[in-house]
Amino acid sequence: MSTDLEQELRDFVSRMRRNKRGTRLCRQAWHVDVEPPFEDFNREVVPPGATKAFPKGAVGIRVDDDYWTVAVLPHRFVGLDCRTIVSVLWPSVADPVINPDSGDYWWTARFDPDLEVPGAPFEIWTHDTNPKGRTESDRRGFYPSREAALADEASWRFHSADGWDVRVELREWRDGVRLEGERRAPTNHLRGDPEGPVSNAIYV
Repeated sequence: MSTDLEQELRDFVSRMRRNKRGTRLCRQAWHVDVEPPFEDFNREVVPPGATKAFPKGAVGIRVDDDYWTVAVLPHRFVGLDCRTIVSVLWPSVADPVINPDSGDYWWTARFDPDLEVPGAPFEIWTHDTNPKGRTESDRRGFYPSREAALADEASWRFHSADGWDVRVELREWRDGVRLEGERRAPTNHLRGDPEGPVSNAIYV
């Protein structure tokens, strides 16, 4: 059921006008990109008085890991969560990924592999060893469950050049301690030069 504030947002957007290129809806200082370039979304709440650009505050919507701003709305819409705003602004996005607001600790942990991401105690790591024996390790993903982690890893296509070795590892956080797992060969691993482009590939 639509709330009064949600309907107010619909009405607000309906009164916006497209720019000359047709890529953005605009109204005074506010705007909404017609087609967001990515489908992971989070809010950025700017309190009143925090910036000269928006002295009365604002609510932004960002994509691509909190990078691109695709909408800036009046602060009065702070009462709507990110998922609701996205459903109003871009109803064609069927399955959006909704992340925490900008500034949340989740983002600090998201970009620091030494930290546990809240709500995602399972991680997939890769270990790439070059022909000289030097290994580089990276956290490739973090997940709410073991099943989700393993399913995602199984969807990847690893491609490594001759002389390189790649291993994957499932790690788990318990009571603030990261537990290492077994390093194994990837579920899908191609060696040598591929005959054509490989979808969902991780190149080593």
